[in-house]
Amino acid sequence: MHMHAAQWSEMLQLLLLAVFLLAGAGAGALSLSSPAGATTTTAVKAAHLLCFATSWGVIVWAILVGGVIMFLNLPRHMMGSLRGKVFPACFALNAACTAAAAAAFAWLHRPWLAAAPPAECRQLAVLLAAAGFDLANLLVFTPRTLERPEASPVYPLKITYI
Repeated sequence: MHMHAAQWSEMLQLLLLAVFLLAGAGAGALSLSSPAGATTTTAVKAAHLLCFATSWGVIVWAILVGGVIMFLNLPRHMMGSLRGKVFPACFALNAACTAAAAAAFAWLHRPWLAAAPPAECRQLAVLLAAAGFDLANLLVFTPRTLERPEASPVYPLKITYI
């Protein structure tokens, strides 16, 4: 069973809601001891770090650790079925976390200002490109990879195996 676009959208919305609630909770906890501007900045820094680390961890775990374990220990058809369930969820989480990390970085550094260092502009461009590639991977390449050749309009000819 594959998740529909509405289910992916709900999952991404839930993840972003959790990130902003965590950032808000962090801001509320920090407001007792620091001024309002510093509190917001600290919460956004925490959200950026949380999202960036989660994105990195998801990819390292799913591909390097989980992928190798599945390859070495499962029959080919089971590995393919399991990857068809695990990878889309990992890609959705990665896309949401990368986009949130890019938004937090943009809010913190404001690289579009004239006085911003060029390195910050490049870093935001890289984060935005990564978010775009993550979304392309999730919405374009993953569905094409997981569909069966018999049901695909890309393969109009019936393939027979000898």
